[in-house]
Amino acid sequence: MAIKIKLQKYKNNTKSSYGKWYAQTVTSGVMTTAKLAKVISENSSPTPGDVIGVLSNLAAEMRRALLDGKKVELDGIGTFHIVAKSEGVENPDDFNIGKHIRGYQVKFLPIGHRDPITWTVQRELTSKATVVKQPIYDLGNEDE
Repeated sequence: MAIKIKLQKYKNNTKSSYGKWYAQTVTSGVMTTAKLAKVISENSSPTPGDVIGVLSNLAAEMRRALLDGKKVELDGIGTFHIVAKSEGVENPDDFNIGKHIRGYQVKFLPIGHRDPITWTVQRELTSKATVVKQPIYDLGNEDE
């Protein structure tokens, strides 16, 4: 298994990055809840239906906790939290929630630890990743 990348030319001519080529990951399919449940059930005692039930409940409880302003920490995975996207104002008294909030996003921070010597963060989900470069013309199978 390897993470596939392709090179993509940056096209926003208002930025200093214009015209430079950057790595972009290429997806090679989707791991749906049903597929995930099947794989998990093959490696443990719950049935695929049991796993789907647990994952459905997990999603509902995560949503409830996030909308209640809580962070959700999943052991071995990472932390989810909600952030607001808003326009800036000069004076805090001028801020109007209905006018200046543009929306909300769920952010995810994968679990990791900081190396005490190099001070870099090691992410467990990607710690053993290998990368394969795709030809520029090969966009991969992104719709699977």
